[in-house]
Amino acid sequence: MPVKIIGFGQVESAATIVFCASKDRFSTKNCRFTIHEGTVTIGTPTLPLSVHQAQLQNAEVRRKAAVSIYAQTLKKSEEEVEALIKKGQSFDPEEARKLGLVTEIIDKLF
Repeated sequence: MPVKIIGFGQVESAATIVFCASKDRFSTKNCRFTIHEGTVTIGTPTLPLSVHQAQLQNAEVRRKAAVSIYAQTLKKSEEEVEALIKKGQSFDPEEARKLGLVTEIIDKLF
């Protein structure tokens, strides 16, 4: 089923992954996009090491999935995407369009 997605305001962090789900990715002129490396919060620091290892493994699975999705969407190598997310940065709509994140910039929502 074709889906069109519109970024307005802010599309940040994990929301950029969701934004990539559509072939047609629109942005209003005032939107900001942020791509960065994921984080892990360990709620109880005194858990057994095996629990921490499992949390890190889950985080690594999510990181690899994000890299793959960005690479496909932006038409970049996984190595290029790795560097991009480690750098972490925000983009205005024109920068996001040049990057390949946005397919079209629109004046208004409707």
